[in-house]
Amino acid sequence: MVRTMLESLIADKSGSKKTLRSGLDGPTILDIERFHRESFFFTHLLNFSETLQMCCDLSQLWFREFFLELTMGRRIQFPIEMSMPWILTDHILETKEASMMEYVLYPLDLYNDSANYALTKFKKQFLYDEIEAEVNLCFDQFVYKLADQIFAYYKILAGSLLLDKRLRSDCKNQGANIPWPASNRYETLLKQRHVQLLGRSIDLNRLITQRISAALYKSLELAINRFESEDLTSIMELEGLLDINRMTHKLLSKFLTLDSMDAMFREANHNVSAPYGRITLHVFWELNYDFLPNYCYNGSTNRFVRTVLPFSQEFQRDKPPNAQPQYLYGSKVSELSSISPLSSWVQ
Repeated sequence: MVRTMLESLIADKSGSKKTLRSGLDGPTILDIERFHRESFFFTHLLNFSETLQMCCDLSQLWFREFFLELTMGRRIQFPIEMSMPWILTDHILETKEASMMEYVLYPLDLYNDSANYALTKFKKQFLYDEIEAEVNLCFDQFVYKLADQIFAYYKILAGSLLLDKRLRSDCKNQGANIPWPASNRYETLLKQRHVQLLGRSIDLNRLITQRISAALYKSLELAINRFESEDLTSIMELEGLLDINRMTHKLLSKFLTLDSMDAMFREANHNVSAPYGRITLHVFWELNYDFLPNYCYNGSTNRFVRTVLPFSQEFQRDKPPNAQPQYLYGSKVSELSSISPLSSWVQ
């Protein structure tokens, strides 16, 4: 009412009625106009909680039922690749932008706003169920991709820490720079134990721990499988892979509660209860069927070298397993950098 009366006082024209603007001096009119502008926000300030909720509500970034109706029944549901919360989350994961990685959980809060709007405004249970189903799918994808990125990052970091400094210096002098992994802020995400999503409290640290434990076990399995598919000289590569996995385990143990490295290695080596593991059995096999018949000792170089004429029949070994780089050395560059010093052992 006050604002209406003030507006009628300072209005230039008010229909056929004469206004009082001409009877007021300039400073008074300016004060009234300023008060009229500022008083617009009084109602919102009195209902500050409701105003804050309205300003922070981003639920409309998820609702897209109108566009679903435009498909005329050809689609009953959009894929998650067309969901705005997942588009924003996936963009941060794909770009691996260090400054944004700490905020990767923020876009998922759009699902909380959408669920609240569906229940309190629309009062539709089926709409909430649709949001919940999408959240389950998106969060599984999020944890899967995030755990893979974290594991690959620390695997590359471990390989870089163990890489011979002299080799790195020589490569730099030759113009071939071996890069260090770009720093990223995964530590903040690894400390998250109470992520609030649709009324649930999710322990993100525990979920990542489960996937990284499985990835470490798979890395050890692949390292032993590669050794079993090669001759005895590949034991140097096996030692390098085991060292990288140990360093990766050490780096990740600062943030995650992982099983001991010895226990994981015994499980991968099938040496939990058996007296001899896979590595020992393969060494015995190679010594008997390949090394002793086909190698001779070179006294000048103090090395065992393969003879020109074989003294035993060649036997077929298993094909080396195909594996993604993060399960071996972390990346292709790290693999080339780590394998090149081993060439002197197998020549």
